[in-house]
Amino acid sequence: MLPVSFKIRSKVQLLYCLPMPPLTLATRLEGDLGERVFEQLRRLTEISCWHRSSYESDALWQLYAGACTSLGRLSASAATFRLEAQHKGEEFWGGNVKYVGLLHERLRINAIGKFWHKHMAFSSKREFRLRISLSFAEEFGVTVPEQRIRAPFDFDMLVDRIFLDPSLEPQDVQLTRKSAEMASLGDRVRVSSLLGTPRYT
Repeated sequence: MLPVSFKIRSKVQLLYCLPMPPLTLATRLEGDLGERVFEQLRRLTEISCWHRSSYESDALWQLYAGACTSLGRLSASAATFRLEAQHKGEEFWGGNVKYVGLLHERLRINAIGKFWHKHMAFSSKREFRLRISLSFAEEFGVTVPEQRIRAPFDFDMLVDRIFLDPSLEPQDVQLTRKSAEMASLGDRVRVSSLLGTPRYT
């Protein structure tokens, strides 16, 4: 069983479990062949990552600011996703990332477990991940998009707060605020705390 923790808007932690997928020969392979198997698995896997800390991280902005203009905070579960309406829904797997010293320790886990392990240097992120595997869909002839999939979700349920990147240009701040207003989330936009002046007394 894999523990799952969702932070809902009341800031209460809901803890429950999802079953881990069964281990297969492919997930136990090691070495070069195992890496190739993992690369194929990664091609058919979509990951959604969430920063669980109560405060922003400057390192987080430096890592991801070029890829997005704002960050949301997880507050509720997602609905079933289907690549095509006539097919069975893809399974969601979720859990907190475990941080290990990969410079000194070799991971001896199945390929699926690798999605929930990262190097200790990133431990300040306190990351939670949701995973969708598209391998079952591909087996049944569904075309898997080369770019990311777009899974529908309820903004009001999912987004608790939106933090603006401290390095955003004014026009990008305005665009983000306008988009939030269009989604009825304007009151949840927050200016980055990293722009404030620290108080030492």
